[in-house]
Amino acid sequence: MEYGAMRRLDVQFDEVAVTVPSLTSNFAYMCKISGVSYPQGVGKTKKEAKTNAAKYAFISILGLKDDSHENDDATMLCDSMGRRLIIQNDMSGEVNDDEYVERNPIVALQDHCTNSRYSLSIDIKDDPGPFGFICRVEIQGKLVAECTAKNKKEAKRMAATEALDYLQIDHTIHGNQVDVSEEDIIGGLCYKKLQEKVLEVQGFDHYKKSFAAFIVKRGDSEGEVVAMGVGNTCLSAEHITQDGRSLVDSYAVALARRALLKYFHKEMKSYYDGNKIVSIFEETSRTPGLLQLKEYITIHMFMNHPPPGDYAYYSEEPSPKLTIEQEEKVKFGAHFPAFNDDLPGWFCTKNEDGVITPVEEDQAPQQSVKELCEGEDLLVMSCSDKILQWNIVGLQGALFSAFLEPVYLTSIILGGQFDHGHLTRAVCCRVYGILQESLLRVIVSTTPILSQTEYPFPEHGTQITPWCLNWSQGDEKVEMTDGFSGKEIPQSPFKWANFYQSTV
Repeated sequence: MEYGAMRRLDVQFDEVAVTVPSLTSNFAYMCKISGVSYPQGVGKTKKEAKTNAAKYAFISILGLKDDSHENDDATMLCDSMGRRLIIQNDMSGEVNDDEYVERNPIVALQDHCTNSRYSLSIDIKDDPGPFGFICRVEIQGKLVAECTAKNKKEAKRMAATEALDYLQIDHTIHGNQVDVSEEDIIGGLCYKKLQEKVLEVQGFDHYKKSFAAFIVKRGDSEGEVVAMGVGNTCLSAEHITQDGRSLVDSYAVALARRALLKYFHKEMKSYYDGNKIVSIFEETSRTPGLLQLKEYITIHMFMNHPPPGDYAYYSEEPSPKLTIEQEEKVKFGAHFPAFNDDLPGWFCTKNEDGVITPVEEDQAPQQSVKELCEGEDLLVMSCSDKILQWNIVGLQGALFSAFLEPVYLTSIILGGQFDHGHLTRAVCCRVYGILQESLLRVIVSTTPILSQTEYPFPEHGTQITPWCLNWSQGDEKVEMTDGFSGKEIPQSPFKWANFYQSTV
């Protein structure tokens, strides 16, 4: 109070937390100085709580740090009114009577939930799992973060950081920020959905992720994620089968498009079942019997990493910078591809080791099973080439072309390493001449709007894994597969065998 009087600052104390009667009666106060709130102080009496709150505010103002009171063995709870409880894991009934002073992620998360009146639970397991101690964060009764680390303190901080990322993404999507771009909103939607689905697989947060997703927008709505894939490998030649039951390409882009086809199937079934208003499809007048996307429905693709192949192969060499006039036209969908003798736009292949190789003119168009059994690497069409193909013939594929008119992307959004010249060449512009000279007029290449999001991808994992994830709207659980074998792994929440038996 003397410091406030000397500095002519308005100092006040607000009671913000009283523990439930079943615990030792404690009080919590928050000190506010000229409208700025500081970490709460807790005590067995109101006087002690105010004293601690004042101490923490004073230390914060002076720029000091002290996290010596952090209790790694405690479970922290806040109720829906923001009232804070810290319960010892040994169930002794004692309540921690100190508060963090350092503005660390745990304090920031607790303060955010207090101010927003969200219920909060941070639970740390006593026994370590295969990757270390597991910490789970629930907000409003919903699991939003689960992290593992070698010690409890680090696990709690990682989980709190991930929960803050989740809240920031939610605010970006639903907040009243007039300067948030459509790309940032879509990026936020995708990251939020990824974070939700990763939590369904214990230990998957430990790994680095290449991620792709498809978003459906109805008119001017913010959109919804309807299909997603996580993966960065493809089938090993030693695991190839001829029964069609192994996934060949488990890169994120291919898995997300596979999930999109599942979504298309559900939407077509919805239409034929009589739910014509709800379905994204309608019957076309041009070709009786075929369905088409409704006029106000648009489909967008998001990737957090550049697609392997022609784009990523040359992305380290920046393309010529666009002029101001060209940049303005790009906003409306114009393309200015980068071409020269060193950037011809070759088709590329990838193998199980992630090696990208341009296709030679004399290269055989097919590989035989005999060659693969003798040790030759299985070569798979690169992701850049697949996106190029979808921009020519549509996303629906050969089978669904019997039911659907071509379905094209409205936009492609990258989460990082965006280069307009390379991306436009890779996903559409390198085949213009061939289409005009050699193919039928009915086949046209679409020009989706290409852009990037400035929203940072909250990457918490560091290790590479062959584990892959795919999910489609309507799926109760995510499916996990091994990219090298192309088959479901035991840790997969969705079990195909169980699903098959339940539907027979």
